Amino acid sequence: MTKNKHQSLCDNYLAVVCVLSLCHASFNILVNVGVVLTYPILISVGTVLSVPGNAAVDLLKHKMIFSVVRLGATIIICIGFLLMLLPEEWDEITLRFINSLKEKKSEDHADDITDSSVHTRSRSRANGTVSIPLA
Repeated sequence: MTKNKHQSLCDNYLAVVCVLSLCHASFNILVNVGVVLTYPILISVGTVLSVPGNAAVDLLKHKMIFSVVRLGATIIICIGFLLMLLPEEWDEITLRFINSLKEKKSEDHADDITDSSVHTRSRSRANGTVSIPLA
């Protein structure tokens, strides 16, 4: 009998750590080169799509069923990445947009009030009374 031990890759932790560190280093180098050569937003969108893309591959190829917690975590990660893509002053821009919508709504409400008063005048004319518009 030979005295050789059968050793799998998971038993050799140092090899696993080396492979993972090489993958991490290559990812960082590729992201930095990608930012220099292309647009930073393109790299960010690619990073955003990597999370649901990997989930789709796991679902289709490995027939993996995800729990509600994992789906929720994936959605939260994607929302976090998308929030990072917003401009720096997105909160001020959003507040200005909401205020402009409120002002527009109040103007529309004022127009509705004047329109309803015109309808009441026309009803009063139908009863035989005559009213003179002020404006």
